[in-house]
Amino acid sequence: MDGYQASPTAGPRCSALSTMLDEPLAGTSSVAAGWLCVEQAGPWGREALAESHIDPEVGAELGRRVAGTGIRIALIRRPGSHPDRHRPTPHRIYFAH
Repeated sequence: MDGYQASPTAGPRCSALSTMLDEPLAGTSSVAAGWLCVEQAGPWGREALAESHIDPEVGAELGRRVAGTGIRIALIRRPGSHPDRHRPTPHRIYFAH
């Protein structure tokens, strides 16, 4: 399988499209000493910690704690529907180094 389609209805995968367009792949991925991935349901904006339903004080504190460490924070969610329930939900947190 050449990786061109993820499913019969999906378009080309990012890597296959980049290869077809002869894009330089070096430098297209974020570099980090580690990743702190926080599972968060509902929507979020470009500044995910500040533009989501994470408590603003918690988001700000997370940002302060990783500043200068090389650790990047990413919000993640499970595949499929991600309804905005407007109520607290448990968070799973993953760290990769």
